[in-house]
Parts: sequence; C-alpha cells; structure tokens
Amino acid sequence: MSEAAPSLPSLSQRLMEFAGEDLNAIVEEREYIAQLHLIITAWNLSIAPGHPKLTQRFDNAVLQSPPEIRVLAEARIADLVERKKKLFPDDTRVIIDARLRKTPTGVALETKSYDYTVHGDKGL
Repeated sequence: MSEAAPSLPSLSQRLMEFAGEDLNAIVEEREYIAQLHLIITAWNLSIAPGHPKLTQRFDNAVLQSPPEIRVLAEARIADLVERKKKLFPDDTRVIIDARLRKTPTGVALETKSYDYTVHGDKGL
C-alpha cells in the first residue's frame, strides 16, 4: 500500500502529470507500457540516483522496449530525471509497482510506493 503524506496527491495522478504528453501520443499498448517503465524508472532514479537495483530495472526496461524506444531511452532518462526534480522536488515516494487496469471509461494506473526519505532501501 502506498505511504504518502496527506498533502501529496495520489502517486498515480502525479505520475500521469509527470509523464505528460509522452504517454498521451502513444497508441500501441506495448510501446505505452515500455514508455511507462522508462518514466517510472526515471522517477525513481531522481530520488535514489545510481542505486544498483534501480539501474538494473532501467537496463531491463530498455531491453524489453521496442527498438525505437531503446535508441532514445538513455538520452531521455537524464531529461526525465531533471523534469521530475523540477516539477516535484519534494515528492520522495519510490514506485515499487505499477499496473494498468481497464475501467469502463478507459485505463487507470495503480501504483504502490513508499517514502524513500523515511524507509530508505526497503523494497527496492
């Protein structure tokens, strides 16, 4: 279950704000999921840069990505990390799981997270 200060919006909502147009323009499900993995990894790396498990997750996400995303992934990750730091510098929740769930009106993103500044490497 997500642990968040009462003043922060849901992490799913915040992640979609962070992703912005990067996800809105994608039609193919496989590409959408690959881009979402990249965005989540960038979010986490902005909080715990260089953490070996997060770096491994990034590498795995890139390897599972379509070729057109693989080429851009390494260049994009630095931009995404900086964007997260700029938009949400005080949000220190690390995403440990994310799933897309079909709803009657479309698709919803569900996340599990914890506050890295409180719990450190737990769950990574």
